[in-house]
Amino acid sequence: VGKTGGEQKISLEKDGCLTVHTVLHELLHAMGTQHEQSRSDRMKMTSMLWKNIDTKNLNNFDMANTKNAEPYDYKSVMQYELQSFGKNGKNSMSIPDTSFEYLITNTKNTLSLYDIGEINSGYKCTADCTNTCKNGGVVTKGSNGCSCKCPSGLKGSDCSELDTSDGCGEFITLSSSGDKKTISMGSYTPGVVCTWVIKGPANNRIKATIDSLDLPYNEYDDCYHWLEFRDYLIGDRGKERCGTQGGASFTKAMVGEPGRMMIRFNTAKHSDQAAGKGFSVTVEAVESGCVGSPCKHGGKCQGNGAGFTCTCNNGFSGNDCNTLAAAATTTCDFQKDFQTCLFQVDKSNSAFDFRFMSTVDTRYPGNEDGFQYLMMDGNKNPGNKAYLVTSADFQEAARCLSFKYLYIDAFYDDGYDASMVFKYRNSAGTESTLFTIGTTDVSYNSWQTKSLDVPAESGLQLIIEANEGWQNIALDNISLKSGACA
Repeated sequence: VGKTGGEQKISLEKDGCLTVHTVLHELLHAMGTQHEQSRSDRMKMTSMLWKNIDTKNLNNFDMANTKNAEPYDYKSVMQYELQSFGKNGKNSMSIPDTSFEYLITNTKNTLSLYDIGEINSGYKCTADCTNTCKNGGVVTKGSNGCSCKCPSGLKGSDCSELDTSDGCGEFITLSSSGDKKTISMGSYTPGVVCTWVIKGPANNRIKATIDSLDLPYNEYDDCYHWLEFRDYLIGDRGKERCGTQGGASFTKAMVGEPGRMMIRFNTAKHSDQAAGKGFSVTVEAVESGCVGSPCKHGGKCQGNGAGFTCTCNNGFSGNDCNTLAAAATTTCDFQKDFQTCLFQVDKSNSAFDFRFMSTVDTRYPGNEDGFQYLMMDGNKNPGNKAYLVTSADFQEAARCLSFKYLYIDAFYDDGYDASMVFKYRNSAGTESTLFTIGTTDVSYNSWQTKSLDVPAESGLQLIIEANEGWQNIALDNISLKSGACA
């Protein structure tokens, strides 16, 4: 069982394959799901440490063209451990906020809420359902019809009710940026489980700060009673805090709904333990200019109230990292997917997509550097087109565009050959062709290097038009620099 095509007979080896997590993981592969780290929106969520990955398993880290019906979920049974297939015990992946690593490393014996949502979407199980689930709930359909599967802590037909003990818990609405409210319990009876859901206005993130804390724990720092802060996805387990140390703060991650957070207080598991003195937590709505990810081309966003500052890289500049100065050089070797690349897929005008391939495939010489490259991902239907385009603001200057390309299979010259046309467009909308891969003189089955002079034009846009045919075409190591090509 696993990620293959067609009918599958399920068999699991005794050694290493009989854990619940592994069984669920492979069954979801059989249902058509990809690894979480292979999602097409992984760029700001997970980074591949290519040099640390066992070369025989690079394909397990290729980015796929996924539907992404639910947010990126570290808790998914499809997410690899950070050290999976790492060389010499090294990590094969990293995530930008290491405080969320517990979601990946904790035991996974059930499908996450978002795994369920992805399956239902992929198989259109709920396509005819008209009900709406609130507060992060997921629409499901069973023998009794359409319903909602709610994040723990919520209940009701549409997840609009709190699952909380009597006398505690609340829906809290913070109407404006800067609004605050205190959640506190100075005394409590062990056995209660309380839930608070905090919602802020648009373009705000929820921040929770522990003002005071006195909750019991043992000599191994295991909590008897604890607060749980769901600052990643509301449907995943949150960070737990107990003891007597206040001051910690938790700001909702920029995934899912940044303006909604759940806080739970759990004393049920160890209800036989004496109560502490309680806690006090302040929740507030914090305006963030980074909501919506305004920084382009892999720029890092630092919020400043409603404003933001972008730290740019790879030759880009400007307030949103969308300017390419006349003297700038920018490169794209696809080691970080499209994250810092000048070219992006124009999905709205493309009939097919592109995919990343790992360089573990050694059939085609000439591209030994790096760990992945870009490949046309169509069904070889002649006439279909897909586009890679630039959106950056170019300062007017002559430039040199260079790249590697691979034309797989011979050129047949029968009208059904694949091609890739490199063009530029100016401010007047006039298009001009620079070069075409896929003519009678094309070299095939080995990587080639090409450099093209791009003239100085006002309102420059670069376009790569991929045309489907019998063959596949791959690209790598795209570079744009100032001046004429040597």
